[in-house]
Amino acid sequence: LSETSDFHSTVNKLTLRMTISQPSNSARIGPGSIFTISGLTGTATSSSPTFKLDTDKAGLDQRELTGIFGGVADWNQRTGLLTLKIVDAMYIPYVEVIGGQSEIILEVAFTIRNGDVSRPPPIIQIDGVVPAEGFTINQRIPSQFSEALSYRNAQQFDGVQCSSSNMNFGQPTNVSFSFQPNFRLPSGAKIAIRGLAPVKEVAGEYYLEGRSAIKFRGLSFVYNPVGGVVTLEVGPAG
Repeated sequence: LSETSDFHSTVNKLTLRMTISQPSNSARIGPGSIFTISGLTGTATSSSPTFKLDTDKAGLDQRELTGIFGGVADWNQRTGLLTLKIVDAMYIPYVEVIGGQSEIILEVAFTIRNGDVSRPPPIIQIDGVVPAEGFTINQRIPSQFSEALSYRNAQQFDGVQCSSSNMNFGQPTNVSFSFQPNFRLPSGAKIAIRGLAPVKEVAGEYYLEGRSAIKFRGLSFVYNPVGGVVTLEVGPAG
């Protein structure tokens, strides 16, 4: 089990890849088979009976099948349970390997938003029921192989700098800010810069300058002289 972000409050893509082995190459996984991933607690992603999967495939090379779970799963945010069902008329054959064993590789990927509080890694477990073949799967993912969903705290912004083009009293000046967010800021997110007072400007909307202006809605910011607050809203190109 791997993830793309271990920072809290960020978008995180989880990818589960597992191999199922059987002593016979005649076995197969078909309709009615159910797999669950439990322990995915503490996320900020709402429950959905049609939760979108980024990847759901099985097999190898020329025998790879996609859409084995129909591209969706049943997601329960409160319990941290993701339920996957093999779609009707979909049979996943095993691949014969050395020693008379047969195996199949399943891969599932989905995107959630991490929770707001850092914590130790939860206990994540894979369970499966394959009624046609009469076997079940119960596999806990040891923490040494995956620390997924153990969010760590981090500064919201790195490399924050501020500079002014003119330090002389009563004269115009260009104020520049630079910062790098540690998470993706979606369109509509607002950033407030406080303490820019006293200045002569009155409350209102002002245009931004510089290459980064295109990232903010209207290429502008709103200034409030009470507290000297500049408010920026991330635009579609942010």
